[in-house]
Amino acid sequence: MRADVHMHSAFSSDSDSSPEEMILGAIDKGLEMICFTDHYDKDNTDWGPEDIFDPEEYFRILVPLQEKYKDRIEIRIGAEIGLQPYLAPILY
Repeated sequence: MRADVHMHSAFSSDSDSSPEEMILGAIDKGLEMICFTDHYDKDNTDWGPEDIFDPEEYFRILVPLQEKYKDRIEIRIGAEIGLQPYLAPILY
């Protein structure tokens, strides 16, 4: 299976591409599966402002794209979570 399981879209500070642009690019490259793993980094300002996206908006955009392209590519939705050690209690 040809797959890319580490993709950042415009939901991350290190990409300007829309999720749909990335999906179409993956299809053009012949990938069978992709996984969006946009940054969700509380208090990590190494590259500028912290990378916190709205999870509801993330799924509102990505779930319909899963459906739209389901016959052409498998799309999974994830997140790359950066966790500063002192922040662990907010996740549990």
